[in-house]
Amino acid sequence: MESETSETLKKQFQLLQEQQQKKLQRRKQKKEEKSKEKSIVNTSNAFGVDDDLNLKLADPVPKGSGYVSEELVQHLNNQIREVKDENGRLYRLLSEKDFEIRNLKKKREEDEAAGGKVTNEAAATKIVELSKKVRELTAELQSEKTKVKQYGKKCMELQNQISNIPEETRSMLGSAISLNSQLTIYVKLSVKFQKENEVDVKGLQDKLRHTENKMSEYRIQCSTLKNEIKMAQKVLQQEIGTENISIQSLMNQQSSWRGRAQQIISLQQKVAIADLFAYQLDVSVYRLVTKNSVEEDIVERAKRKMVLDHLIIQRMDTTGRTVLNKNQVPSRRLFKEDEENEEEPQVDIDDIFNRAETRESEQPMLGDELLSSSRLSKLTTLN
Repeated sequence: MESETSETLKKQFQLLQEQQQKKLQRRKQKKEEKSKEKSIVNTSNAFGVDDDLNLKLADPVPKGSGYVSEELVQHLNNQIREVKDENGRLYRLLSEKDFEIRNLKKKREEDEAAGGKVTNEAAATKIVELSKKVRELTAELQSEKTKVKQYGKKCMELQNQISNIPEETRSMLGSAISLNSQLTIYVKLSVKFQKENEVDVKGLQDKLRHTENKMSEYRIQCSTLKNEIKMAQKVLQQEIGTENISIQSLMNQQSSWRGRAQQIISLQQKVAIADLFAYQLDVSVYRLVTKNSVEEDIVERAKRKMVLDHLIIQRMDTTGRTVLNKNQVPSRRLFKEDEENEEEPQVDIDDIFNRAETRESEQPMLGDELLSSSRLSKLTTLN
């Protein structure tokens, strides 16, 4: 089908070209004949002289003196322009059709490469489908044409009715039409107002959503604050030691109430005062330990170790010399005593331990002071 249409178009174009060439040849022949006739006339007027003796005419040659009128020339020029325009259009159409033919050939080649050649049955089915579509479209077109004819008849009838209407009714109709136009304008304005109201409603809805979100946040904060208040009330109940106590009742009470921290401070002060009194008074400590037991041996050894550690610490060097200075000093002088400034306390360790197990201590000695520093003085044993 496509090849046949392309061939018919080519034939039509060739016929048009041949007709135009024939027209051009005829025009050329006419021009040549006219030029020959002019040359003959000129020679007859100049008595056989070709150059007219280089003479000039005084008056210009009138325009209408030629064989061809200017109107014909303009008409022919216009026809030539029209023919040229038609040729250009035809060339454009030909180029477009050639481009379409090339695209169709490419598509056909692609279809053949993809799915093979189209069979006659498939082509026949496509033709049938296309023919059905064409029939449907033609039926729709005819129905539309009939509708157009009917509407045209109605329009003619209405025009006739309008022409038959008297002037009074026409004026009434004009007023009605003006009212209708006013109503349409009013409807348009109302629609615009509704749209503006819709925009306002949307803005209000957005504000409402924003406020609802804020309300939800405030509710969450209130719930957290309520929980904190409950925890604070529980802490107050634990501090006070009573239940079902409100903050207002506490605010109304006197300010002489003391909290746990104040009570702890007062108790610490009392403990410190008791410690001072304990150092001043005689304290008797009872050991609930039997004699010649493992616990008694451990306690005695711990006492001896504490006393020995205390004595060793007293004998240590506290002058603040560095290790290098000490290395320079001989090993014999490391533990040399300064007899002029200090006197070595003479302590009998066995006597200290024997005294620790007595019932009462009468005179404080140096060993008793050492035991008092470790809170092991004035011990009484129960046999």
